[in-house]
Amino acid sequence: MAQARQADRPIPQSAIYLAAVLIAATALAAVLLLGMLLPDRGVAPATDRGEVSPAVLEAGREWQRQREQQGGFVDPVIQSGRDWEEQRKQQSGASE
Repeated sequence: MAQARQADRPIPQSAIYLAAVLIAATALAAVLLLGMLLPDRGVAPATDRGEVSPAVLEAGREWQRQREQQGGFVDPVIQSGRDWEEQRKQQSGASE
C-alpha cells in the first residue's frame, strides 16, 4: 500500500506556534501596562484598621438569624435546657 504524501503547509507549524505565543505575550503586556498606567477606579478605599460599618455587622447578624430559623437551628443553651427537662421527667416517672 502506498504511503499518502502529507500536504505541504504554506506556513510551517512552528511559525504558527511562535505567532500565537507572540500574540499572547503582547496582549498580556498591554493589559499589564494599562493596569499600571490607568488610575484605580471603582475600588473601595481601604481602612487602616479593617473597621466594618455597624450597619454591615447588623445585616450579617440578621442574615444569620434568618438562616438559623429556616434551617431549624436551636440555640445550644435552649436545647440543653430541653434535654435536662426531658431527663428530669424520665427519672421522675412522669409521662406526658
